[in-house]
Amino acid sequence: MKYTEITHNGEKIVIVDEDMQITDEQTALDLMMSVAWLSEAQRIVLRKEHLSEDFFDLSTKLAGGILQKAVNYKVKLAVVGDFSSYTSKAWKDFVRECNAGQDFCFVENIEQAITFFWSTQGRPRSLCRASDCADDEGAPNCGRAFGR
Repeated sequence: MKYTEITHNGEKIVIVDEDMQITDEQTALDLMMSVAWLSEAQRIVLRKEHLSEDFFDLSTKLAGGILQKAVNYKVKLAVVGDFSSYTSKAWKDFVRECNAGQDFCFVENIEQAITFFWSTQGRPRSLCRASDCADDEGAPNCGRAFGR
């Protein structure tokens, strides 16, 4: 898989460069697990073009399924692109709710994605369960692959 890895505030963010199309939940899960395995990153930036048109049709439930997979596996996703062609009230509500949350966002550029990942709302939750490895803010400092 082709990707660019950047580190921001000591955390890895993967920007997917590969020309790929996510057409179902399994493809999205495969991508998340590949990124986790190859780079140990929990934050992924996708281009809008990586997602099939079914994703943007909320009646297919593809967007909700992918979002649920990301939450279940504690992966944060940012989708970068121009979403102005999607004008339904349901879509706008979905984007607003996602962008107000902690796990998934729709933004115009990579800089906004990085800001989302490190905003107060987007601050990653610790996956490490060891109580003695967290710093004063609750962030893990044990160096475990998924606890960073």
